[in-house]
Amino acid sequence: GNVLYRITFKYKTNFSGNKFFNLTSKNFPDFEIDIPNRPLAPGDYVRYTPVNRNDPNYGKIAMISIETNKQYYGKIVKMYDLVFIAPQERNNKVIREIKTIPEIERQKKVLTLVPQLRIYQCAPPFIAMSYIKEFEESYKLYNQMQTNKRLRRLREKGERLFDNYFVLGKNNEPLYPEFIKRGQNGFEFQQHWKNKLNKQIKKLVDSAFLSGTKSQKPRVKGSGKSKSLEFVVPKGAKGGDKITVSVDGISVNVSVPFDAKPLFRVTVPIKKSDNEAVYDSLQPKKSKIENYLTFQPTFITAKYSNAKHLDIHKLVKASNDQTFKIVDASIVKQESNANFKFKQLARFDKKSNPLIFDLEVYVNLRLQVSRGEKEDSSTNKRVLGKIGDFIQNSGNDCPDKMDKLKNSMSML
Repeated sequence: GNVLYRITFKYKTNFSGNKFFNLTSKNFPDFEIDIPNRPLAPGDYVRYTPVNRNDPNYGKIAMISIETNKQYYGKIVKMYDLVFIAPQERNNKVIREIKTIPEIERQKKVLTLVPQLRIYQCAPPFIAMSYIKEFEESYKLYNQMQTNKRLRRLREKGERLFDNYFVLGKNNEPLYPEFIKRGQNGFEFQQHWKNKLNKQIKKLVDSAFLSGTKSQKPRVKGSGKSKSLEFVVPKGAKGGDKITVSVDGISVNVSVPFDAKPLFRVTVPIKKSDNEAVYDSLQPKKSKIENYLTFQPTFITAKYSNAKHLDIHKLVKASNDQTFKIVDASIVKQESNANFKFKQLARFDKKSNPLIFDLEVYVNLRLQVSRGEKEDSSTNKRVLGKIGDFIQNSGNDCPDKMDKLKNSMSML
């Protein structure tokens, strides 16, 4: 069986140095993604709008570094420590960090979440599936009837899962999974899982960020009677479906493989019987047309801005007349040569049904400044739709788990 992973991204660009930023909907100016409100958590980006509008960092973006519970006007509320991404200088002073800030103060929202793009992915578990299933089942039974016997079983299954395979925090509460060390039980199993997931995430990054580039467009391979088509499986297509793929204006009819997943790249035979009129004209050549994904970096180094800045090394917002496009995207390797890392959470949600395991992917984006007029809006929407499809259709390969997740979210 598979488990549910929630994947978020951090990126850096050739215009902003080595600092990584959360990938958010703000980075895609021509594309909107509806993401439901949720509680703030360490690692989130927020817009800081305090009651005092004269605060030098008013309206600035900050990252939550620490979450604590504090007494506030007679109530226990969550407070947050913030680290500003590009703090404002005033009177030769820069305030980079502030502590114990409430989300709401005097009925005014002080911290507004800047949603991070999330993709749900079903994939094999990082440990034996029985450990996860038995904990989920024990938690479900305990919620139905809270007896001492069921509580003992829940604790037993929790210890087996969390104490051995998670980083633990205060009171031995699980925070996030960790990789099994070489020589420990389960190492080989996890290595096999990691290698498989590495390939899935590589496909995901290529298809999401580079869908309009030559390397990712549909491509004819082979010659004579042995021609094939390499392409990205479109949204809504299922295994066994016959679909038409446009290759530089030529319509090619192919069948979707039974094990194919939407938006993943596959190679299938081109049957001459399904393509009599065009078969002989299909040649193995790369497309000459490229439609790059429009991207607005959160910050760029001042020396690349069209606006004037005294400090050319500080991080600033791009000028209003600057538009960027992604020409290449590569994954920055993490521990154990993985294309991802387990996201370092302040706490793991043991109550989620099903359990969700958070992964973080670090991407190095090579940008170019777009010159001249913007691309035709219809083309732009088609290209931008690719990453939208990924987000809105993520989890389609495990509908039962996504249904459970939506139900538990609506109950909350």
